[in-house]
Amino acid sequence: MAVSNLNLFWSIQRNNFKSAFASKSDAFMNFFLMLLNNLLFVFMWWALLENRGSINGWTMQHLYLMHGINNFGFGIYAVFFRGCEAIPQYIENGSLENYITSPRNSLFLVLTSESTFANWGDIATGIILFICSGYYTDLQNIFTFLVLTMIVSVIFVAFRLALSTLSFYKNDIDRFGHNIFMSFLIFSSQPASVFGGWYKVIYLTIIPAGFISLFPVEIITDFKWVNLAILLSFTTALSSFAIWFFYRGLKRYSSGNKFGVR
Repeated sequence: MAVSNLNLFWSIQRNNFKSAFASKSDAFMNFFLMLLNNLLFVFMWWALLENRGSINGWTMQHLYLMHGINNFGFGIYAVFFRGCEAIPQYIENGSLENYITSPRNSLFLVLTSESTFANWGDIATGIILFICSGYYTDLQNIFTFLVLTMIVSVIFVAFRLALSTLSFYKNDIDRFGHNIFMSFLIFSSQPASVFGGWYKVIYLTIIPAGFISLFPVEIITDFKWVNLAILLSFTTALSSFAIWFFYRGLKRYSSGNKFGVR
């Protein structure tokens, strides 16, 4: 089953690449624009810290790591599993039935149904920033960085999947889910040292961006098993909830029709 899904995954990605490269000039232009946009955003933080030195103990090295992991993880989400964003549209137009009637795993098919080639620029950004951080010289750090980017990508997918699944239960809630996800992205792109007191509680609970920007950086810079355990526990809990929530909503959809559910 796993081998079959892996083969299907690569088949889907080949088709996505062929679609993206229908116009090679557009594909590469989008890639470089995404890369440039990301680097300019980090440059603004560099310009700020060039004068201040640090923000509550966080230096530019910490920010390189944070944005490197963040961008790489988001790139994996957007390139390979962006289909979770399209669930509300699939429900609206009835095309979700194409996935749930297949003998393949319906959630896997939905997640891999959409891809954005430009977000390879995010993956490239992640690699560049990790090199800028200076931690690339240690093989253990390289391995840890790659593992953390995988974990972060799972968080992105699970969080967006849960928000998209709300469309099974309420009409016209897609914009609300989109806005919450954008807030999540904005919070996760800010240095964790900025937040304190009740803001930090919100940062780790209501909008759990700290699990993307805080724990991964601390795991590399000052490894503690407890931080890794917290990150893995949160990721497991969030992804398990998102999967359960999706299939619960899917039963609601299957028991009616594309209009009745909405």
